[in-house]
Amino acid sequence: MLLLKISVIIPVYNAEKHISVALDSLACQTMKQSDFEVICIDDASSDNSLNVIESFKNKILNLRIIKRDVGSGGPMTPRNQGIEVSEGEYIAFLDNDDFYGEETLERFYENAVKADADVVIGKYVGVNGRNVPQSQFTKGVNLSADILSTNLVYTLAPHKLFSKRLINQLNLRFDPKAVVGEDQLFVMTAYIYAKNIAVLSDYEYYYVVKRGEENLSLKQFPANEFYHSFTLIMEELKKNAIDFLYQKKLKIAFLNRFLKASRLRSILFSKRFSRETKIDYFNASKTFFNKYISQEELSSINPEFQYIVVFCQKYTFDDLSHFYNNMNKITSKDVTTVNKDGIYSQQKYFDKQHSYDESLNVTFLSKDIINITNISLDKGQFIFEGLFTQTLLINHITQYTLIMRHREKKIEKHYNDYIVPNENQFSFKIDFKSLLLSKEIALGIWDVFIKASADDYSFERRIGNQRSFQPTLIKSKIDGLDGDVYSVEPYFTKPYDNLSFNIKVG
Repeated sequence: MLLLKISVIIPVYNAEKHISVALDSLACQTMKQSDFEVICIDDASSDNSLNVIESFKNKILNLRIIKRDVGSGGPMTPRNQGIEVSEGEYIAFLDNDDFYGEETLERFYENAVKADADVVIGKYVGVNGRNVPQSQFTKGVNLSADILSTNLVYTLAPHKLFSKRLINQLNLRFDPKAVVGEDQLFVMTAYIYAKNIAVLSDYEYYYVVKRGEENLSLKQFPANEFYHSFTLIMEELKKNAIDFLYQKKLKIAFLNRFLKASRLRSILFSKRFSRETKIDYFNASKTFFNKYISQEELSSINPEFQYIVVFCQKYTFDDLSHFYNNMNKITSKDVTTVNKDGIYSQQKYFDKQHSYDESLNVTFLSKDIINITNISLDKGQFIFEGLFTQTLLINHITQYTLIMRHREKKIEKHYNDYIVPNENQFSFKIDFKSLLLSKEIALGIWDVFIKASADDYSFERRIGNQRSFQPTLIKSKIDGLDGDVYSVEPYFTKPYDNLSFNIKVG
C-alpha cells in the first residue's frame, strides 16, 4: 500500500557544489514533509556529495540515501533503483543540479488528483541562460493535454510527475542500454499510454540550471547503438492502441523532433568526426529511415530534413556530402517545381564514383525578403504597403492576402483587395469597420499577417518588425457596424516588434 503522495528521485554524482540547492528546495516545500519522500541515489561519487546529503537528514523528514559502490555511468540505473524502492503514489525526477519552486510538489499532486493524470508537466524556468521548453505553456493550464496539439514531443526530459500506477502497469524503467535518448524513450512511452496528461503553466515549477563547467562538446556514440532508443519508440508507437491516423501523425511529429534535436546532423556534417564514423552513422540512418519512413510519409517530414532522409534511403554518404556542400549554391533559376508541399529543385550530379538525380524539397533554403514601407490608420482606413517574397521565388508571380487574426479567439478576417504597383509588392487599403461587427467578435488583440501564394505553395509570416521607417501609430475612434464606438490602438509588440491592434469599447 502506497502511503506517501510523492517520491522524489535524485540521481547524484559528484554534486557536492550544488546538491544542497536541490535539497534546500525540497526542505522548503509547502507540501507537508510527512507526505513525500526524497530518495538520493549516489552513483559512486568521488567527492563530498554523500556528506552534504547526510547534512539534510534533520531538514527533510523522509530522506533516504542509497549508495552505489560501482558507478553506472549515467542517471538511468540510479533512477531505476529509486523507482524500485519508492513508496509514493506519484514519482518525480529531479536532477542533482536543478531545483523546485516552493509550491511545486503540492501543486503537482493537487492537479494530478484533480485531473486523474498519469503525467503532470510543470512550467520550466531556465537558469544561467539555460534554454527550456516554452511552447507547451503558452495556452495556460491544460488538465487534459493532447500530445500533438500541445507540442509535447518537444518536452521529453523526465522532470515531470508520473503516476506509480502507470509505471507499475507498464513496468516502465529507464533503459540502461540506451546511450542516447533514454529520457525520450521513458517519457514518450508514458505519453503514449497515459490515461491523461496535465500541463501546468500557472507557477514556476522546475528550475533547470546551466552550469559553467558543463561539457558542451559533441559526445560520440557507436553508430549501432545510436538508434536503440529511437527504434524502441517507433516500435512502441506501432503496438499501442492509439487511433491509426493519430499514431501516424504522432510518429511524424517525433521524427521531425528527432531530426531537429538529435546529434545526427552534427555527426554527419561535422569536421570533428572521421569519414569512417560518418559512414557508420549514415548506414545506421539508412536502416532506420527505410524501416520507419515510407515514401508517402516523406512529404510530412520537415523540408529542412527531407534531403537527409532521401539520401540515406536511396544514395550513398558521398552523394549526401556532395549535395550538402553545394546546396547553398541553389538559386531561383534552379527551381523546377512549386506545389503545395513547397519548392523543389531537380538536383543532378554524375562522376565515376557516385551520382544522383533527385527532385528535392529546397524550401528551407529560401529566405524571406520583407520590407514594410507604409503603415497608417486614419479615420478607419488601414493602409499597409511593402514587399514580401522568398529568394527562391523571385521569378514567380505572387498573390497576397492580408490576414487579421484574433490572438485569443483565432478568428480570421482575410483581405484580398489590393493594388500591386510592382511584382512582389503589396498595397492594401482596408476599411477597419469590417472587423467591428460586434463586441463579441471585435474586442481584444488582433495580429497582422501576410500570406503570399505562388502557384500552389503558400507561405505566411507575422508582419511589422522589418520596416524601412518608424511609423507614427495613432489611436483611432471608429464607429462599429453594431452602433458602438470602438477605440482601435495600433502598437508594436515586445520583444518581437510586430504589428498588432488592441480594440476596446469607447
